[in-house]
Amino acid sequence: GRLPVRLLPLCDPQGRALADIQTPAEIEAAFRFLYQQFWRAKQAGFRLHLCLAGGRKPLALFSMAAAQLLGEADDRLWYLHSSLEFIASRRLHPQHPGEAELIPIPYILWNRLAPAWLALGESSDPFAAVERAQRLQLDERREQARAYYLGSLTPAERRVVRRLVLFGPSDQELADQLSVSPRTIETQLRSAYQKAAV
Repeated sequence: GRLPVRLLPLCDPQGRALADIQTPAEIEAAFRFLYQQFWRAKQAGFRLHLCLAGGRKPLALFSMAAAQLLGEADDRLWYLHSSLEFIASRRLHPQHPGEAELIPIPYILWNRLAPAWLALGESSDPFAAVERAQRLQLDERREQARAYYLGSLTPAERRVVRRLVLFGPSDQELADQLSVSPRTIETQLRSAYQKAAV
């Protein structure tokens, strides 16, 4: 079938077309613009087939980041490889096999890493989405640490781990503070480390 083509000039937040993307402000504006275009397409229910080819390298990076933040299982990321001969020919369309080919790019969808990350696509601002992702990641790490501390460690191991984390004493200092032998501290910490590894 026929595919509609819509040309979208990269714009700053005020809607002015960017002449280039070299300054930090232009870079941020370009990323926001690309992300918002992806966000709108996903909000409208479109499946994305994003092809990276030519242009400024930051555009490819921004597109990849937006795809990771907003992508779904049916979306695809592609790289358009053009042979040197085809590029040198300056033709618009390839005429021979191997002159141009689409290469799939594997990428990890952030919203598939954890169910809580599904809400990332709610924000039309990429920087807000990344900030939220970082908060969610920190919350997950806190919950894992809490579950480990409360669910895996014995009361004696919790006492030793708590003092070690809060005050950083040596095994001998821990033993003196808790009125046990250094060997007991060593055994409890070894057990705590083994449980953490699991």
